[in-house]
Amino acid sequence: QNLSNALNSMSDSLKLSVREAQERKEELAALVGALPVGIILIDEARKVRYMNSAASKICGRQGNEPARGLSVEVILPSDELCSMLDERDGTRHVSLKRAAASKLEMTTLTLARGRMIVLQDLTEKVKLEEARRDFFIDAGHEFQTPLTVIRTGLEMLMSGGSVTEKEDLDALKSMIRQQERISGLVDDILFLVKLDLGTSVENREEVNMREMIYDVISDVKQLPSGKNIEIKANLPEGPLSYSGVYGDIRRALLNLVENGVKYVSSARDQGGRVDITVGDSTEALRISVDDNGPGVPEEERELIFERFRRGDHHRARRGSSFGGYGLGLSISRRIAEREGGSLEIEGSGLGGASFIMTLPRKQS
Repeated sequence: QNLSNALNSMSDSLKLSVREAQERKEELAALVGALPVGIILIDEARKVRYMNSAASKICGRQGNEPARGLSVEVILPSDELCSMLDERDGTRHVSLKRAAASKLEMTTLTLARGRMIVLQDLTEKVKLEEARRDFFIDAGHEFQTPLTVIRTGLEMLMSGGSVTEKEDLDALKSMIRQQERISGLVDDILFLVKLDLGTSVENREEVNMREMIYDVISDVKQLPSGKNIEIKANLPEGPLSYSGVYGDIRRALLNLVENGVKYVSSARDQGGRVDITVGDSTEALRISVDDNGPGVPEEERELIFERFRRGDHHRARRGSSFGGYGLGLSISRRIAEREGGSLEIEGSGLGGASFIMTLPRKQS
């Protein structure tokens, strides 16, 4: 009797375990089936074991078409996607030529039995991104025309002799400065859009970095915020050059030096200092811009590279009339990354922030 009861109990427990396992399997299948991304499971012979509805839609199959047991090469909508199965796990973006052009992202992952394929339709996302970029380009050009007209009118008023009172002239000068700021912001936005679009890099040349650095220092010293700041260049002896786009490299460096000067001038009445130090090797050019301003806390160091974002709480420009819109550092980092390099921030030996731009040398 005891043995019979034990067997019945074991049988009931087994049935319960099987039922619970079946329920979990059904829940998992429902969850995977409802995912907005396509999931395909294949065995070692590349036969389909499972395919959710999103994958069926992406691959152009009807929802009731059976896929189990079919070769995955028959299922996938592109030979390029099929070729990924011959490679290691990874992700690839593919453009498909259908009735309506579409873009897919495919990721493969090796499992204990076969592989998992994850498909995501990026078509709408890409269209939205392109529309956003087109908007910024069109809006930027539309802004520049009235800004140019405003600047011309203000300069005519100043040079025409009709405005003679000092307060009125100061007001006109202030308006011109604000026009320059807005125009500069529009230029920055358009430049970032160009970088995002991956516009091909042309006019690469051998840049005299020594000359460029002293040219940048001269320009920054002309700014109201830079007049009382000591800007020092620590450069290695001998020729100092880099093969790149002159205007872009100069822009990246100018942004870094201006950034240091702005924060130093807002935090100190005197004794402000910015150092530009260059380390050169056969592998890369390393440019660091250090300041003795308030610095940036470690938890905020990545945030300041985000667009329209500043570490305002700790590097505030108290008493400074220089606004800034948080695009300069983002632009500098994007330029460095386009060159295959990087832009990072650390604490400076001067007590403030140290921005380190590394530009790898192109191997011929």
